[in-house]
Amino acid sequence: EATQLDTLRFIDYERKTNLQTSRGRSSPSHNQLVSLLKQLDQKPTDCRLLVEAAEHCIVLDDIATCLELVKRALQSDPSHEQAKLIYADASLKMEKLDDYPPSPPEQVRYANHGRV
Repeated sequence: EATQLDTLRFIDYERKTNLQTSRGRSSPSHNQLVSLLKQLDQKPTDCRLLVEAAEHCIVLDDIATCLELVKRALQSDPSHEQAKLIYADASLKMEKLDDYPPSPPEQVRYANHGRV
C-alpha cells in the first residue's frame, strides 16, 4: 500500500512537470518554448531568455520547469522584478495543484496503467 501511494505521488509530480499539448500537436507556445530552450543552451544565464521561457512554461502548466527557470534567472539577477512575479505566481499554482489530489478514477487508471 505504501508503494502504491509513493507511485501515485510520483505520477502526480510527473503530471505537474510534463508539457501538455492538445492531441499530440505542438502549440505555438510550446514551439516558442522549445526555441527559447535551445537559445538557453547557448546562453544559460540570459535573464531575458530565462524569464520568457518561464512565462511560456506557466502558460503550458509546466509549473516545475517554470520555477526552475525563474530560480536560475533570480540567481543571475536577484532584483529582476518580472522573475519575482512569475516565481510568486508559479508558487501559488504549485500550491493549488498540491491541494487537489487526483480524483479516484484517475488514481485507479494511473495505478493500473502507469502514465497516461
